[in-house]
Amino acid sequence: MFRIRLPLTLSIIDGMVMRVGSQRFIIPTITITESFRPLPKDIVTVHGRGEMVALRGNLLPVCRLHSIFNIQDAEVHSADCIMIVAEAKSNRVAIMADALVGQQQVVIKSLGKLFDGMDGVAGCAILGDGRISLILDIEGLLSVSRQSASIPVSAYEGDPA
Repeated sequence: MFRIRLPLTLSIIDGMVMRVGSQRFIIPTITITESFRPLPKDIVTVHGRGEMVALRGNLLPVCRLHSIFNIQDAEVHSADCIMIVAEAKSNRVAIMADALVGQQQVVIKSLGKLFDGMDGVAGCAILGDGRISLILDIEGLLSVSRQSASIPVSAYEGDPA
């Protein structure tokens, strides 16, 4: 005889799985407005606001997940990446990823009390291949992007300063 214990509430979301280096992240699809490949001329640094990407006459803050989560094997050149535009409370951010993997429904799992105050992370999910993937919180990513606004684009792109 065996016993299965299920929590009273399970949260399931539709998420877009993206790859940054060898890591996988999930963005709730309800927050995604579009994705695009930027041209090198579209990436600019605005004094006091940090790295931005131009999209149809608007400037959006760029969130580099490889720098936030210290991912060493990620693509750092913006021209080789894809930008996923996500929105929270009328604020938009362009999240830089190496590739989009696909859309799937995932069960949100808590990260526990140790990670409760972590900006940019809403929880985690176990993917079909057994990998654990962080579920991103767009509001938190906007906050983290604002904090890292002092990092110049040339530090990532390899441009001479």
